[in-house]
Amino acid sequence: MGHTITFHNPGAFQILSTDEITDLINFFYRWKDTKFRVVCDDNSRTRRGAHLYMHPERMHQITLSAHAMSIGFHSGLRMGGNGPAPSLRMGAAMVVAHELQHANQAGQHLANERFYTHRDYNTRPCEREARSFVDSHMRELMTMVAPELLQVHIPVTAMCADQDGIGEVVGLFEGLSEVTVTDIRTELRLSGMNTVKNFEMVRDQLVGLGIRIR
Repeated sequence: MGHTITFHNPGAFQILSTDEITDLINFFYRWKDTKFRVVCDDNSRTRRGAHLYMHPERMHQITLSAHAMSIGFHSGLRMGGNGPAPSLRMGAAMVVAHELQHANQAGQHLANERFYTHRDYNTRPCEREARSFVDSHMRELMTMVAPELLQVHIPVTAMCADQDGIGEVVGLFEGLSEVTVTDIRTELRLSGMNTVKNFEMVRDQLVGLGIRIR
């Protein structure tokens, strides 16, 4: 039978073709045939991708932002995994794979809300697992969308400690109602940006977004 995959406004996302995204879904989603809806016209500057499991429809919705992916790639930020992407096409594929791992997690951990959907960022191991998943499948991703890179060694490096890096960290907390000081410091440390100045910048931007710091 195969998955039922629909695309909303596919013309807004031209980094990968609909056929390539379909191939990524078929390759990386490990559960039985289901429904996917891919939203291609998200205009977020920080959220490159998002996954939502829609219970009533029994459907996975994956949202992609070409704008945010382009900013992230050209700024050398991490793209779905724990490091930057070797090309924009690879970056997009890495983001799609990250969101597909969230779809896989939904099948395994849906009853464990603390693993998958708990609002406290520090209790969401789903994010770290999804980034590690991407890192461990770089060769498969290259084979599918950028075979010319297979002979190139791609090191995983931390994000640069600049304003774009601050935006990346802020984006990781987007959609949460509150985060802790420890949450912020942990992400800054993992990103190689754990300084007092960077902490204050992230904190102030989160407060400006209406997110409570505790």
